[in-house]
Formats: sequence, structure tokens, C-alpha cells
Amino acid sequence: MKSWLRNSIVASATASSLVLLYFIASTTGTKVADVTVAKVPSISTLQSKEKTKSADQPLTSYSPRLDNTNAFAFIDLLAVGKQAPVFSAKSSSGKTIKLADYQNKKNVVLIFYQGSFCSLCEAQLSGIQKELSAFEAKETEVIAISADDMNHAKKRQGESGLSFPVLPDAEKKIIQRYGVANISKNNMAWPSVYIINKSGRVSFRYASKSGKRLQAEEILAKIN
Repeated sequence: MKSWLRNSIVASATASSLVLLYFIASTTGTKVADVTVAKVPSISTLQSKEKTKSADQPLTSYSPRLDNTNAFAFIDLLAVGKQAPVFSAKSSSGKTIKLADYQNKKNVVLIFYQGSFCSLCEAQLSGIQKELSAFEAKETEVIAISADDMNHAKKRQGESGLSFPVLPDAEKKIIQRYGVANISKNNMAWPSVYIINKSGRVSFRYASKSGKRLQAEEILAKIN
């Protein structure tokens, strides 16, 4: 529930209770102190009841609203079976990558990572590089995407020795179209993974509230 709406409901309920209390007292001659009014739950109580999601979730049946205090509540993953939004972007190596070019030819794994500063992301991408032949055996292209600018994308590709495309998305257009923008961190990508089949549809999607990154072997197991 939106915080402003929740606050309004609580305030309204409290005011209504007080009006009722004084009405009863004035019409029955009862002292105000003798009238019992039902306790209105506090905002903190209402918030605590909303926090029931587990920390990690593969999100095959994702519900996109958890609570307003957690940025994870606002990611909006594409549904499995949905046509993946097409995009065209220049990679760190200077090649233009078009998602549509892979349709009917290859599966595509999109790795959304936080940026060149992220050591956990570096470990994930380096692990995928080591298993790249296994992805190729499954006729799968891997594409890494972050909110880095071109210089930082080149830095990540060079330092990690990545031979698959690394796309800078400084304007966050792809990140937002795939619903993985982290609003608490200037819309940089939430660590997440999409697998897009040869028909151009989402066959798997993953994000984690705790920021757990899927490793190469876990992603390979999800490619049909």
C-alpha cells in the first residue's frame, strides 16, 4: 500500500474514533474516560506485516510489489513467455549488437550487472567467460549490460578478459525496458539474468533481493 495512502487511512481512522468517542459521551452522559475505543494499528505494525517475502527468489511467479521501503519492490521483471524487447546498442568493442539478429539462430543470455566497480559482478562475468564454450555448445550468446559509460565498459571487458559483448547503457534505456532498474541507486541495474530463446521470448528470468548472482553453471542448467 502506498505510504501516503496508508498514513491517510490511519489518520482518518484515528480522527473518526475520537469523534465517535465524544459523540457517545455527549449523548449518553458517559465520561470520556469510561469509553473504550478500538486501538488503531500503528504504521510500523502495518509495515511489518507486509515484509513476508523471502530474501532470494527465482521469481517464476513474481509479484512486483513488496513494500515501499525496499527498492526491490519496484523492479518489474518481464513475464516468462513474453516477447523480449528488442534493442540495438554499441558494445565496448565498437560492434553494434542487435537483439533481433539472434532470433531463429541463437538463445541469448542477458547478464545485467551493477558496473565496473562491482567485484561480485566481476567474479560472475569471469566465471561465465571460463564456461563460454559450454554456452556456445548450447547455441547461446551471452551479453552483459550495465549502466556504465563506454570507458568503464571497456575497462570491465579488458580487466576481465571478456570475449562476449559488453554493452554500456548509461541512459538506462535497456535496463528500464527489462524492468531491472534499482531506484535506490540511480536506476543502475539490479543483478539479474534473462534467458531469451530462439523465438525471441523470455524463457527464464532471475533477480534476487539479497543481490545473489547466478553463476555460469546455474545459468547453463536453465537453457533448454
